[in-house]
Amino acid sequence: MIQPLRPLPPFHTIMMDSTTISDLQETLSLSLSAVSLQKELDDNDSISSASSSSTSPSTREHHRQYPPRGDSNGITLDLYHWARYSQYQPASDEEGRQRAVNIFQYFANVATSFGMKDLTCVSLIQEALDVCTQGITAGQNVSRAPRIALKCLKDSPRLDYERVGVLLNNIPIFNVLEAICWVYTSCVDSDAIRSDRQAELYLYQLYLIFKALKNTRWVTSRIMPSTIAAAWSKPDGLDSPLLVAFAYAGVGKDLLLRREISTARCDFIKRLHNVSKFGHNKEQGNAPGNCPEFLLWGTVCEKGVSYRSLCLNLNQPKSYMCCDHCQLVARSAEQHIQIHIEDWYHKTSLVPADADVVRSNGFDSCDLKTLGEILMEVRKATRKAKKVSTERNLIASGRKVGGNVA
Repeated sequence: MIQPLRPLPPFHTIMMDSTTISDLQETLSLSLSAVSLQKELDDNDSISSASSSSTSPSTREHHRQYPPRGDSNGITLDLYHWARYSQYQPASDEEGRQRAVNIFQYFANVATSFGMKDLTCVSLIQEALDVCTQGITAGQNVSRAPRIALKCLKDSPRLDYERVGVLLNNIPIFNVLEAICWVYTSCVDSDAIRSDRQAELYLYQLYLIFKALKNTRWVTSRIMPSTIAAAWSKPDGLDSPLLVAFAYAGVGKDLLLRREISTARCDFIKRLHNVSKFGHNKEQGNAPGNCPEFLLWGTVCEKGVSYRSLCLNLNQPKSYMCCDHCQLVARSAEQHIQIHIEDWYHKTSLVPADADVVRSNGFDSCDLKTLGEILMEVRKATRKAKKVSTERNLIASGRKVGGNVA
């Protein structure tokens, strides 16, 4: 929920300069705008209307029907569009099917543009796209249609991929959503991720994409994960691009399959920790290897480097603390190979500064800010960045003198 403004002291004690007044007005404007934006996103009718002042009439139809297109730099940040996609509940099975087609097609197109068309993980996305394209035959409803289910149970592909000079061996990819995470990891606009905030927002965008896919009702519930996470290299203060990866928790009601997924992830992270030392945490209920961190840390972590890790719950708007298994891996990695992994769940900008840490189901967590608040903060930061850029350009061109434009 949006935090209420702090009460002002009595009038006779108020002494504010122009900066303080400006900050107060900005805070009030942000709070009211967040309320308005959240209301707009909650209104299904706004999806098919011109709800965004930044969307021109010529592009409204495109924005109403399809995900944003990746450009030559890769998957860019378009939180507002994915937010609208994630908030909308399809009015019919057919509309849900079309939205699922759009999302899978988006990732297939992005992967193809990056030369990944022949990879097995991309073929999983294409198979899911083919299933959705078949549609519903006469007399069927969505519960009886051939929806997207778990694929590659026994012979999951193992990817070898070179990124930033590091060869990643045997990355386990079991199903289409893991394939989407891998395409997202490989094709995000890496030059755009240079700060903790930007890494957090790209994770939040993937969080919205998964919610949008869930809302289509075209993906069986047993394949939808409970958590999604990202890990990234700690910013070096030099504005360098960060190495970042995205993954989600193991899925499936088949216990043998879950065990296979967990075992593959434990094998993948062996270089960071001797997995034979793991035990089962009865309070948390998850087995070693179930968490997305086992994929993330095995993908991005290198000796002597510091990282940050953030996990979001897809069923509730919360950030989750790393479980005991993950903390054991982090301690071992720091002790033996000087890899420092910082749990970012209570430090992320996606939670309020004064957020309480609450323990539930064996996990510590913090409530996320509302979707409206997050989007308004992004909009505010974008406007501020444009203003700074404009002023710099004016100064560089010699048109701004003494605080005024000549």
